[in-house]
Amino acid sequence: MRASDYFEVVQSAGNVFRFRLFGFLSAEAVEQVGSEIERTYQRTVDSFRGSPFIVVSDLRKLEPLPEVAKQLVSRLMQYGGTRGLYYSININPTALIGMGIKSAGRKTTTSEIRSIVATEEEALKLLAQKLAVLRMEQLKK
Repeated sequence: MRASDYFEVVQSAGNVFRFRLFGFLSAEAVEQVGSEIERTYQRTVDSFRGSPFIVVSDLRKLEPLPEVAKQLVSRLMQYGGTRGLYYSININPTALIGMGIKSAGRKTTTSEIRSIVATEEEALKLLAQKLAVLRMEQLKK
């Protein structure tokens, strides 16, 4: 079992951190590869050096999360939220997964900086809008 069986960084540049979380992240999987997923996530967030960034998480192939996996996701969200997270976009067409992510995120980010969309197309459109706003804000500084 490897972290890459469940987690993949897709993009980490230009104020954007895109990743995929997929499969069944069981308690056993979290025990075996959770810390590796967490370290990879943290290194990627840290690569932004505190600058504002937007997360796009692709959860389309993620199975419903057991409690221990929700705790892992919550820790990831908390980490990003304390290190420059500007906005979070979750691609998730499944209501059940969406409820699990909302539950994990409830402690970490407000709904004003988080959107859940059903398709990658919607996510990319929203990403372009949020990047434009972020860049305008950065120009004003």
